[in-house]
Amino acid sequence: MPQRILSELQALAAETRRKHPEVRHAAEQVLQQVQSSDHATALASLGHDVAADQALVRPIVLACKTRAPKVVLIALSLLQRSVVLHLLPPSSLSEIVDALHGLLANVARTDVDVQLKILQTVPALLADYPSITSALLSNTLMLCFILYEQSRVTVVSSTAAATLRQNIMTVFDKVHDEDRTFDAIKDGGEDAAAAAPLPVHTAHTPDGNVTLFPASSDAYFLLNDLCALANGEPASFLPLHSLSKPFVLELLESVLTNHARLFAGSSPKTARHPELLYVLRSAACPFLLKALSEPPAFPVFVRIMRLVLLLLRQFSEELVLEIEILLRMILKTLQGSKSVPLWHRVLALEVLRSLCADGYFMRRVYRWYDAGDAGPANVPATPLFAEVVAALTACLTELQPHLSVDAALTAAHQQIPEQAAPRPSQDKSYTLYGAASAAVAGVRNAAEGLLSARTEALTANSAPAIQLLDQLDKTEAPAPGSPPLPSTYLPLLVLWSHVLLAQSLALYVLRRYAEVYAHVEYAPPALPASDDLAHVTAMLQMYARPANDALAFFLTVQGTDYVFDQALLALANLGQAVGAVGLARDRDAVLATLSDLGLPSSALQGRTLSARSWACQLALGSTAIALAGSLGERWRTVLQTTATALSFVPSERTDGHAPTTVAAPRVPPGPGMIGDEVAGKAELHFLARSALEPGALYAALGHVFGHSVWLADEALAQFVTLLAQLTAERARDGPPAVVGVLLDEVQRVALANTQRIAAQLPEGAWGPIAEHLFALIEASDVSAAYRTHAARVLDAIAYGVLRAVPSTAHARQRTLLAAIDRQARAHGRTSPTDVAVRKAAIDLLLRVLETHAHRLQAGWDMVFGMCRAAAEAAPEVRAQGTSPLPLLKGAFVCVQLICSEHLAALSNEELELCIACLPSFCTQTEDTNLALTANGVLWDITADVHRRQATSSAESMSALWLFVLHRMRDTAEVPHADVRNGAIANLFQVLVQYSSALHPGDWQRIFFEILYPLCDAASGDTSGGSDWDASHTLVLQGTARILEATVPTLANDAAFAQIWSMFVTRVVHTYRTASAPVAQTALDALLKVLRSSASAPPLRAAWHETWDAWVAIGTTPRADLTLTNLVTVVALLEPLYAAKGVDLDSDQLRVLLRTLEQCVEHGIAHGDVGSTKQLYALVGGVHKALERLPARDEVPALRLHSLAVYVRCALDAAAETSLAPPLKALRVQLAEDLLLYWQTTYLADPKDAALYQQPVLTMLDVLRAPLQHGDTQAPPLASLARDTLYHISHLGAPVVSRRAQDISARDFYARVFACMHDVLTARALPSTRTDRDAIEVQTFPLLVALERDVLPTAGADADAYDTLRPFLADLVDATQLHTRNTLDPEHGSLLPIEVSQKERVAYWTYDLLFALCRVDASAQVGRRLLCVLVLPLLLAQCARVLTAYASDVAVRGKMPLPRVRLEEVNYVLHQLIHLRLAQGTLHIALRTRDPATAFAALQTYTPPTQTLPIQEMLQQSPVGHLFYLHKELDRCAALTTTQQGTIGTSLAPLDLALFPKVDKALLARATRVPTARTTPTALALQTQTLRSDFLQ
Repeated sequence: MPQRILSELQALAAETRRKHPEVRHAAEQVLQQVQSSDHATALASLGHDVAADQALVRPIVLACKTRAPKVVLIALSLLQRSVVLHLLPPSSLSEIVDALHGLLANVARTDVDVQLKILQTVPALLADYPSITSALLSNTLMLCFILYEQSRVTVVSSTAAATLRQNIMTVFDKVHDEDRTFDAIKDGGEDAAAAAPLPVHTAHTPDGNVTLFPASSDAYFLLNDLCALANGEPASFLPLHSLSKPFVLELLESVLTNHARLFAGSSPKTARHPELLYVLRSAACPFLLKALSEPPAFPVFVRIMRLVLLLLRQFSEELVLEIEILLRMILKTLQGSKSVPLWHRVLALEVLRSLCADGYFMRRVYRWYDAGDAGPANVPATPLFAEVVAALTACLTELQPHLSVDAALTAAHQQIPEQAAPRPSQDKSYTLYGAASAAVAGVRNAAEGLLSARTEALTANSAPAIQLLDQLDKTEAPAPGSPPLPSTYLPLLVLWSHVLLAQSLALYVLRRYAEVYAHVEYAPPALPASDDLAHVTAMLQMYARPANDALAFFLTVQGTDYVFDQALLALANLGQAVGAVGLARDRDAVLATLSDLGLPSSALQGRTLSARSWACQLALGSTAIALAGSLGERWRTVLQTTATALSFVPSERTDGHAPTTVAAPRVPPGPGMIGDEVAGKAELHFLARSALEPGALYAALGHVFGHSVWLADEALAQFVTLLAQLTAERARDGPPAVVGVLLDEVQRVALANTQRIAAQLPEGAWGPIAEHLFALIEASDVSAAYRTHAARVLDAIAYGVLRAVPSTAHARQRTLLAAIDRQARAHGRTSPTDVAVRKAAIDLLLRVLETHAHRLQAGWDMVFGMCRAAAEAAPEVRAQGTSPLPLLKGAFVCVQLICSEHLAALSNEELELCIACLPSFCTQTEDTNLALTANGVLWDITADVHRRQATSSAESMSALWLFVLHRMRDTAEVPHADVRNGAIANLFQVLVQYSSALHPGDWQRIFFEILYPLCDAASGDTSGGSDWDASHTLVLQGTARILEATVPTLANDAAFAQIWSMFVTRVVHTYRTASAPVAQTALDALLKVLRSSASAPPLRAAWHETWDAWVAIGTTPRADLTLTNLVTVVALLEPLYAAKGVDLDSDQLRVLLRTLEQCVEHGIAHGDVGSTKQLYALVGGVHKALERLPARDEVPALRLHSLAVYVRCALDAAAETSLAPPLKALRVQLAEDLLLYWQTTYLADPKDAALYQQPVLTMLDVLRAPLQHGDTQAPPLASLARDTLYHISHLGAPVVSRRAQDISARDFYARVFACMHDVLTARALPSTRTDRDAIEVQTFPLLVALERDVLPTAGADADAYDTLRPFLADLVDATQLHTRNTLDPEHGSLLPIEVSQKERVAYWTYDLLFALCRVDASAQVGRRLLCVLVLPLLLAQCARVLTAYASDVAVRGKMPLPRVRLEEVNYVLHQLIHLRLAQGTLHIALRTRDPATAFAALQTYTPPTQTLPIQEMLQQSPVGHLFYLHKELDRCAALTTTQQGTIGTSLAPLDLALFPKVDKALLARATRVPTARTTPTALALQTQTLRSDFLQ
């Protein structure tokens, strides 16, 4: 860092070298001092050498005096670094601060960066130099105050404000540091004593003088100044007469918030800094009271209220007397009047709401004022807490008419009887309701204007996003009804004040309640009276009724769920609290409120309960549970209400309630926040969606009954007696649902307490329970529902008690079993009620079997007889109009239990009885699930059969196995699909699992007698539709699985051929006739067997039959064909290849390729985006099948032709109209992949002449579509098509020219020329230059292939002549660079032209045409023929270009030609100048256009030996073309234009690296750099010179 100091000094010296020599000299002096000695030592001396440090101050001060921004900024940067390194002597700080003040003499003219730099420097000075105190501190702080007050730059003023806050916090932080120093001295620290500061001031307080040290003195004076400025008075420590009040108040709030410890102390004598506390009392509180008396503007009043709230909550112990006055002023503001703005009351209520949330504060208020602990003895107490309650009550009384209420809840609330006036608070003659009545008048008028005449609900928008206390950015008070001050915000604040006050008192009590009874075994009673709870009890006694009334009213108000939930939570917690302290009357009032709101009269009239009523029920239940040990007779009301509510739960009831976990009371959840709903953080409790789910409701309400497990024995007896009496009374006249609930709860309570009931038999709770249930079961005048319900309850209780009774207590067991037997027999009656009673007994029997079957040593025949009787009684019961299902299911479950767990205990005869019993359950039509399960049980029995077989031979068990399998097959043919499919699955599972246990001789019978007949039955029965499809699928899969597993076993069996033939025949038949899923299953089945066993000798012998099946499948046209079908068909080839190899004869090969082509065509047609993976799997399988074909004879050509067909199929499919873009993209991509595969296959052996008979011709036809339209629809495909065309042209033309086989050269050239024409004339080009360049890069090699490969061979091939000359004309047309040539060239035109996007391609085509004309006389005839055919076409094009140019120049005058036209004319003239024709070429070209005639003329042509006429001589000459165009050339030469252009295109040349396939000799043509500029006139004059030279 010292090195940075030197850098700053050097920068300062350099900047002041000319204009400020004194600064430069001072800086250089410091540098010389450093550089005069060792560099490292000099750097280290900074900060340790006082003289050097003092010298460092001078350049900084002098630089600041220059006021030059750049110089000052360097100096301030140097100052800031020096401060951080403590390089400045403390004696120079005053001078430096003065220098900084000098910079701010005129803030408006001071550079903004300088101002910001000063603001950065001041905090560092204060933090790093403790010596800045007193006047120097004041002077330093004024730097920030000046910038805050005088700067008009927003960023400076805001930065100054933030810096001031930081600096003031630093001042008070130093007080803490000073205190720590003195603490260290007290602990005996010698170093601390040596560094201790000296006293600097004495503060005078009423409690004595206080000695102040530097830091505490600064804080004392600064706090005095802030209070004075806040009160509108001038400061004394700071030279300020005034300051923005909002800002001062914010500074005060920051000090009090961040440094509250400095003010802490219950009295001035115990306070660490009594002088600061005295400032609060003598300065802060007075101006706050003044502001409350004469409220200022909104910004100031908001901050006043924040300070008041801060003092009330954090400094109540230090300011006991002041707190009372401030709180009364808040209450006075809350009452308001017409002259007081509405937002005053809102701010006051926000403060009061915050205080209500502070239970500690409220308890102190009551203790100090209402109880009189704060004042002197014999002085009457001041009912301050009562006034708070009264003020809230008065506000609510006034606001009630303006709030919308829920009619049903309001009616329920009005059921609450009037209660006597509340008792006065202890030892106080103060009436709370009298105070409320007196306060109403003050509230009545104040609410006017805030609430409209119509009633309103409490919505989520009732609370502003930011409470008024936090709206510090507002300069004006929000208008009532606006979002910052909603119209219903005031009543919402009243509600939250009640909620928070009730919660703060309740939670204090309930925490103590939970603490005292944390380890109890049973539900505890109320808390005993104690001194620490006396005040809270008195507060609850005073507040319980107003809170109950207020919260009950708000529960009826229409509002959000969150508001309702918070009010309900507060009321429930309040009820628990008053009950916990023994205020039974107030507890009962809260319970009555919750009962009435939770069960309104509308519900008793047949309506359902609303969510809010359910929430009240949950609150009632939680309150009752919390006070379970002290409710006593009050349980009756709670149980009746809860049971009635349970009858409304809209769900099926479970078998029981989960009991509460502990007897000890728990602390309930606390309140939320008023802004949680606006902020999206609202958390519901009673109204939570999860709590109101039917299951959750049922469980929560059931806890009221389930909590009985935690009642003491005496309380439990009282609870059960009340419940039994209530059940007996309601059974005669109560609603059925309620009676049902009561019965259920009797059962649940009994089961929850079985141990205690069993121990007390026959006394205790068993007496009323048993008496009640037997009376209901046997009563003829009681409804059937009650009788059956009572039977179930009796069974449950009896079983539970039976389990609890010790095994040695035989008498009690016999008594309970006798009751079960009596219920199970029912004297043979079959009425619906009796059947239900018997069913209950069967259920109990099942439970006994589940738990006590191991005790049964005999009687299995009786058990099976009871189950069989239940099944046989089903028709009789059905005849009585009753469903036999319950009884049937109960009996079957008993059998199922025996079969699953107790088969080992059965003898063979008992096992036969069990097997005989099961089919009746499988074939019954009453219950499908039961039949399915019976199938499963039958399958389970096979395991036991196999176990028994371990001790016997397989032959002896064959009959039993076949018997079981035949029974399974019979079940597998039943009409019901689910039963049938389950039986099929079980059948095959048995065959697979126990295949090794079956005798080899049994398999033939299994296939012929069970499997194939089952398959025929599944395929032949179509009445069931898709139901039978599932069965057919299972049969096919299972048969394939069995066949796969038994091939090795049946390899030498003579019957295997018949087994396989029958299987393949059924697969083909199924594929042709069955639905698509079943058809696919048949293919999968065949594939599965072939893959696993294709190489097995039996399947090799059956290859031809399998091949015929594959062909039949592959050529079967299905309307619902799927890609999966096709993929599987192709996949079948692999195991077929494996079985025979690929040695196919010619017919088989063609059938194979034709079948594959059909598969691909159908696959592409049926494929979509969702089946992309399957489509590529199909194509991949086809490729794999083709690759495995041998490369012999005609196979490569046939394979390549098939691949071309695949590409055509994909392109045709992609060309379909109305395709969705994703599907079109898929088909285009598939076409691209197929084309690439075709190209790869072709390039593997392009010299194979057989490829050019049909495969290549087909591909050339296919390529035309992407060549014509692909660049805009599918650019990658078009690019690949051009690449493929290049390979065919480059490699195929020589092969075709040799005619190795019967190749149609005419067809080849016609297709190649057509494709080339498509490339050159394609109009739909990409919009971007880059994409067009890419196309041109691919086009150039095609032109090279034309020039080098295709055209030379075509010129020598007479079969190509019919297509050659038209194509050459197409080449000439491809040179059109613009639309001018389409107009009459003889007439000048001023019309705008459209320039071709293929400019380079046009010039490359020009180059090709001129190259064809440049031929030696020694060249082959075919090559010279091209010149003869091209020359007339090219010269005609040149004539059009030159004529149009001359005509346009004549009419355009000095108007310049477009670039492209001038470049074209220059190019044409340049090419004509350098063109030299073979002798006689032009002469022949002008006399015949027929290729054959011209070819013959060229063959017989000999140069003339005698003198010829001048015209013929010129035509024979190498420059004959110049004489042919002499009119056009002379016309151009006569023009006097001066416009210049390049010869050919001026477009930037393409990169050489883009042409990897092009001969380097031709690259110059493709990447030609634009030439020097010239004029057409100059070039035309050269043609005249050439002609003149020739004639001379």
